[in-house]
Amino acid sequence: MERAVCEQCGKRQPSDWAPGHLCIACGAAVRREVRCAWCAEWTPAVRFCRGCGCEVVPPEQYGAARMLKSAGVDRLELVARLRELDPEQ
Repeated sequence: MERAVCEQCGKRQPSDWAPGHLCIACGAAVRREVRCAWCAEWTPAVRFCRGCGCEVVPPEQYGAARMLKSAGVDRLELVARLRELDPEQ
């Protein structure tokens, strides 16, 4: 298994590193994580959630995405519907 590398300083982490642990060299978060708008689990800030496969939305759109989910929008259309919303909504 590949070892984690700190996004801040580039140092490799020990083999027992787990998500949420801080860097052993600089003390910063090893990777930036965001909440998935579909399953509400923490996932690395990448394009798709590692838990459910839904496309990850920016943190400022998380609330709107959760409201669309509760209104019945499916996870394959969630990001497209967010883009269609008026910014004031």
